[in-house]
Amino acid sequence: MIHAFGDSFVVGDQDDYIGDANTNPNNPPTHGMNETERTQYLKYNVSFAALIAKQLNTGLKNYAVRGTGNYPQLDMLWNQLVDKNITADDVVLFGVTTGIRDRAGLLDYKDLSKSLSVLHLANWDDIGDIPKVDQFYVLSTLTQLSVAFGVRIIKFNLFDQALDFEFNDYLRGTLVDILNDTYGQNIAHPYHDQLKIPAGYEALYTYKKHPSVQGHQKIARWFLKNTFNE
Repeated sequence: MIHAFGDSFVVGDQDDYIGDANTNPNNPPTHGMNETERTQYLKYNVSFAALIAKQLNTGLKNYAVRGTGNYPQLDMLWNQLVDKNITADDVVLFGVTTGIRDRAGLLDYKDLSKSLSVLHLANWDDIGDIPKVDQFYVLSTLTQLSVAFGVRIIKFNLFDQALDFEFNDYLRGTLVDILNDTYGQNIAHPYHDQLKIPAGYEALYTYKKHPSVQGHQKIARWFLKNTFNE
């Protein structure tokens, strides 16, 4: 079985949730599902994780959450491992999202009494390398969890700049690079909704720059070829 973790890129978000304030008013949803139904459909029918599982003729459990950080997903992975819901026969796909959603997110609250115990800051406007430190921590923890529980954990970056360190089963490019055919070029990307889509690649993205249905198909083909040797 495949167990997938990550944010909206792993959910398979198509920016078409009914009632979502971010829905494109010029392209309203036509599927008729509520948000819960749509999320489940996307996770198990549209996401690249679902397509990989289908191709490998195996089951899928998709834990991804829209807008999540790395730590909540790491918590869920830990719980599933400890509870033996993930075994050595399974494969984990862990999408590493931007580090600004982790400890750096505490800056939104600017509560000195709570934040300084987990952040080292020169001032509130300079987060320095905190997001990178958090990403390194997450990748290191994932590597050790793989060893401790004897489970293959494939780690990959979703849209944020990859850390240039070696970890076992760590893909240093991003899903954006897979979509744009720039994998291995070490390109720094902005937050996904600010991406500049290369000419000819527009069909691979939604209007909020998530991978489109075609985009997920391309990502799945890349993973099957490069990580599953299919």
